[in-house]
Amino acid sequence: MIHVKFGMRDFEAEVEECNAPILKAVAGMGACDLDAWGGEIHESVKPIEGEDVVEKNRVDAFIGTNLKEILDEAGIDTLLMGGVATNWVVEATARHAADEDYRVVIIEDGCSSMNQSMHDFAIDNILSNLAEIVSTDEVIQSL
Repeated sequence: MIHVKFGMRDFEAEVEECNAPILKAVAGMGACDLDAWGGEIHESVKPIEGEDVVEKNRVDAFIGTNLKEILDEAGIDTLLMGGVATNWVVEATARHAADEDYRVVIIEDGCSSMNQSMHDFAIDNILSNLAEIVSTDEVIQSL
C-alpha cells in the first residue's frame, strides 16, 4: 500500500510560484503542516512497516512527488484509490494515472468530498469515464 499525504513544511517557498488560490490559502493559514499534528496520517489508516508514504504539496499526487517511480519500480499497473476530496484530489490523481496508462479503480465509499453532491458528480460524470467504480465490500470480496 502507498499512502499519500498532503501538506507543506516551508509554506512560503512551496507556493512561491504557485498560482492556485486554494494552495496559497493553505500556506497562508499554515494548515496541513507536515511537521505538526495536521500532517499526520490518522491512526486508523497509519502505514505499517514497509509501506511507502508519499508527501505532496499539490492537488495531483503525481506532481512533484516520486509516486510514479514507486509504482513503476514495484511493477504496479492497477491503482485502487480512495481519499479526500473526491472532486479534487482523487479526480486529479485519477486523471493523471489514467493518462499514464494505469488501470484505475475508485473505491467510492472510500472517498469523500465537501458535500454529497460534489462527490456524486465526480463519481458519476468524471471518474466513471476514467476508472472502474467499486465499493469497499467489492474490494474485500475480491481478496
